[in-house]
Amino acid sequence: MFTVMYSFRVKPGHEEVFQRNWAMITEHYLHTRGSHGSRLHTDKDGTFVAIALWPDRASWGAHGHPDSPELNAARAAMRDACTEVKTQYELEVVQDL
Repeated sequence: MFTVMYSFRVKPGHEEVFQRNWAMITEHYLHTRGSHGSRLHTDKDGTFVAIALWPDRASWGAHGHPDSPELNAARAAMRDACTEVKTQYELEVVQDL
């Protein structure tokens, strides 16, 4: 299993737009790229932290077909809702207890 952790600083008042588009992107990847889904959290300071689950690094990085205009629009809307987007970690599982 391969896990990617992201952090997002979302503009005040844009939380719903961010969450809706994150969910749409995750749903798309579940059906088109073999994603195992994601979890979205908030930290005590309001930062959103996402954990995206993949079968392996290759699946995460795969681009089997061009993305739809709707997916590209969701990505743009999600990023526009943020002041900062970071890929914090790219993790290979070594133990799953």
